[in-house]
Amino acid sequence: MLIVCLGLIAGLAGCPEDDDGPDPEALADGAISLAQESNATFSNACDCWEEWGFASEEMCMMAVGVSELMIDRACLVDAISMDPEAVSANFECERASLEELIACNEAALDACDSDALQACSDMPEPECPALSAEVDAAIDACFTQG
Repeated sequence: MLIVCLGLIAGLAGCPEDDDGPDPEALADGAISLAQESNATFSNACDCWEEWGFASEEMCMMAVGVSELMIDRACLVDAISMDPEAVSANFECERASLEELIACNEAALDACDSDALQACSDMPEPECPALSAEVDAAIDACFTQG
């Protein structure tokens, strides 16, 4: 319930561009920042372990699967460089949706409200320009949970 799709997170960054088109390094930095913000939202998920019905905070952490997000920045820059225009269009479209999801999750977790958290999970995904399977897989490979 608390796991956020890394592919979605990877797709949500700023859209810095210059005359030469989108900057893969700036896009990577934006994606990393947003992914870290989203992951941090869940770092306090088990502050509500009693309200969630767990016997201990440790049991909650194990069940929820909260773990450190590891991002290979060089990998991400390389993946974005495969098609920076498409990645930029995708990132720009999805960014606002993820920011809304992060705010929803933070409010639900602050209130220890599992119904509100479920409502966040049920938020519709935006219809954004798709990345090629090759670029999408390359981006996904740069994000791991540890």
